[in-house]
Amino acid sequence: MKKLLSPLALILLFAVCTTNSFGQRKQKVNYNWADPNENFYVTQARMNAYYKHFEKELEQEKKSGVVKNRKVGSEEEQELAGYELYKRWEHLMAPRVYPSGDKRLYSKAFEEYQGYVIQNSSQKQIGGSNSIMSATWQPIGPFGDLSGANAGRINAIRFDPASSTGYWACAPAGGLWKTTNTGSSWITNTDLLTITGCSDVVFDPTNPQNMYLATGDGDAGDNYSIGVLKSTDGGLTWSTTGLSWAVTQGRKIYKLIINPLNKNTIFAATTNGVYRTVNGGTTWAQVVAAASMTDIEYKPGDTTTIYAVNTSFYMSTNGGSSFSTVTAGLPTSASNNRLAIAVTPANASVVYVVASSAANSGFLGFYQSTNSGAAFTSKATTPNLLGWVPAGNDTGGQGWYTLSVAASPTNSNEVVVGGVNIWRTMNGGTNWSIFAQWQGSGAPYVHADIHDLIYKSGTSLYIACDGGVFFTSNSGATFADINGNMNISEIYKIGLSKTTYNKAITGHQDNGTNTYSGGWSSSMGGDGMDCFIDQSNDLVMYGEQYNGSFNRTTDGGATWAAITTGITGTGAWVTPWHQ
Repeated sequence: MKKLLSPLALILLFAVCTTNSFGQRKQKVNYNWADPNENFYVTQARMNAYYKHFEKELEQEKKSGVVKNRKVGSEEEQELAGYELYKRWEHLMAPRVYPSGDKRLYSKAFEEYQGYVIQNSSQKQIGGSNSIMSATWQPIGPFGDLSGANAGRINAIRFDPASSTGYWACAPAGGLWKTTNTGSSWITNTDLLTITGCSDVVFDPTNPQNMYLATGDGDAGDNYSIGVLKSTDGGLTWSTTGLSWAVTQGRKIYKLIINPLNKNTIFAATTNGVYRTVNGGTTWAQVVAAASMTDIEYKPGDTTTIYAVNTSFYMSTNGGSSFSTVTAGLPTSASNNRLAIAVTPANASVVYVVASSAANSGFLGFYQSTNSGAAFTSKATTPNLLGWVPAGNDTGGQGWYTLSVAASPTNSNEVVVGGVNIWRTMNGGTNWSIFAQWQGSGAPYVHADIHDLIYKSGTSLYIACDGGVFFTSNSGATFADINGNMNISEIYKIGLSKTTYNKAITGHQDNGTNTYSGGWSSSMGGDGMDCFIDQSNDLVMYGEQYNGSFNRTTDGGATWAAITTGITGTGAWVTPWHQ
């Protein structure tokens, strides 16, 4: 996608904590904006003060019309990415927590909806089929098959155990989606959950109609979790389990696993440790009391051995009753900000761990165990598997946000790692090559920001990313998206034609400015903000990118030109304007 300042900037997220030396400054800054214990206005003042110098530079670029060339992967580029992410978050949060600044109010709607459920017997089950919405409203998109653009973010992709052509996709703010035809079309039954974010779903190995859903957004916290929900009718309706939280607790779930030999045993890796149920979700016990447990896996073929990670590696050999920490051959907890695990049935004794650096969220190292997690060996520290460039010779990354790894089920030496791009090794981690790249440079195109990687076979790999769901069926020779009609785009603003009833223009977060005329077309890239159509001429449209960067088209969106306003200063992230 074409961007205003940089092709990369609007699809990148910045590190949680990094040392910045941009503009003759060197200081630490805490990027944990979503911390529910810090008042929004305190966070806002802290971040605005940090970015004040940067806004001045962007203002100067806007006035001069000369955009600074920021090298991809440089500290300046990373700062731009961090600024953009912060401004998106600020724009979303500010009206929802006014005037108290209590971030926990962001999800207040769910509590109100729960009150409605209690008062209306027809809605006793969460997400019941008796919709409270008007039947006269129908979705028109843009959907995941929008030409020239991609769908929104997906946290995880899971295969339906009852169908070889069925998949489930977990959207962090768009709910749980199901396809029965390999992605040609999708449906959702979670619109009435209100907290529509989800990060994982698992299935009863004896009856796939019984499902467990991890609510909330694990990777970024767009939605806080209300715990694990259970469905007994294949996802049509959902009810709470014993692992239930108030949104005011600000917790997240990263991953679920279910015992393949015992349908009643399930584990949840959460920001509040690892929880286990042995009675199908009725009650849960905390079996690891540690923060931010980001991944968990069973040893293939052995349900007594379980691996889990945060910034340390934990292992259980008694079915999850207790866990011990493994340090042999692994990086120290202080040196990394996130770990991820891969196992493979091709060799059950092999465990892989990939680590993101605490210093800059770039690649810290790749580690292999050949004795079921008892000890590890460092296999690689270069190239930068979590960076942006296909050569892997940049620094930094966004491992705190996107870190995934998967091992082939038929070849234990084949492993893929996802950060911004996807890299692959064919010899157990010693050597790496770019496998898929966000620009299609040096490898086939797959949208940036890889949240989940999962093999379906030795040659078939599925990817959950910020552009939806992608897959390859030929070991990476080609990739394709299967987003179909997933309706998960995030729209800032909409403008309607005064003369044509079915013509509109919309501004999207990280998916550009798009036009509708009975069907959708991608028009202008980057973050699309406030937009409108000329009142007397449909060919003339106005689109805006962040901080008041105004643009105009006179040919219906085929080409755009910047508008020189003469206005000084930096506009709001979404700057209001109208005709």
